[in-house]
Amino acid sequence: MNNVAGIYAITSASGKQYVGSAVNIRRRWHVHLHHLRAGSHHNPHLQSAFKKHGESGLRFEILLICGKPDLLMYEQLAIDCLVPGYNICKTAGSHLGMKRPEATCHKISAALTGRKMSAAARAAMRAIRDTPEWREKASAIRKGKSPTTEAIARSAQARRGKPLSAETKAILSAKSTLFGQSPDERRRRSERLKNRVVTAETRAKLSAARMGKRLSDDHRAKLSAAMNARSPEARAQAAAASFAARAKPVRIVDTGKVFESLVHAVIWLKDSGISKATSSYLSHVCAGRRKSAYGYRWEFVEREAT
Repeated sequence: MNNVAGIYAITSASGKQYVGSAVNIRRRWHVHLHHLRAGSHHNPHLQSAFKKHGESGLRFEILLICGKPDLLMYEQLAIDCLVPGYNICKTAGSHLGMKRPEATCHKISAALTGRKMSAAARAAMRAIRDTPEWREKASAIRKGKSPTTEAIARSAQARRGKPLSAETKAILSAKSTLFGQSPDERRRRSERLKNRVVTAETRAKLSAARMGKRLSDDHRAKLSAAMNARSPEARAQAAAASFAARAKPVRIVDTGKVFESLVHAVIWLKDSGISKATSSYLSHVCAGRRKSAYGYRWEFVEREAT
């Protein structure tokens, strides 16, 4: 067997084949034999065939001799034509579509844990993800798919306790800070949230997640600075709007019962045994951002002229 480049096949006594390509076919065959004899071959199907039929039960043959640049092209042609039963990867030179055993996935995960990517590698990946084509493709793949509860738990566990870098915090802050969004972005965000109903289960999860947590001094200072950055006129207008909303009469749509204000409605709810009732929750329903609150539908009513 000459030291040539080309496509080869390994056929077992059962007739199944393994097709591969190599720059040096002779050396590749010896590498296969070495790992098969040691029981450490990367292909479990071929290893099982070696264990069952023995070394004499495997036939090695050269299918085609070609130049190095054409190896993957001819290997793919051979895979498509022969449909080898021992090839795990159906694409030459790629692991696309390969399903690894769970034990192998754990080994790969353990090997990569704690490994940090270089700044150049992160910049290259970020450049790819920031293209419109990549975002459209990723959106099409995720459309209609919801992560499982197990996947969400694994993701949360993987992120828990990991501090974010200053660069990542700055990026997240720029993208998510309400006061840093343009009017169009705030309008689109408001449209997405309008009429969205939060289930009791989701409210319980959010409440449990926030329970016992205190904002850091730095976080409180940032919130205070953002609120104080508004002009006095804007702050006065917001306060007046809040007071006007709380002072406006409100009615239960289902029963027709009318209250002088949101505060009076909250007092009635608490007297009825709903101790966690809040006026802000009722105002969201009256403004159309929620469908109901505390088992009722609510709406503002105009105060009768005197």
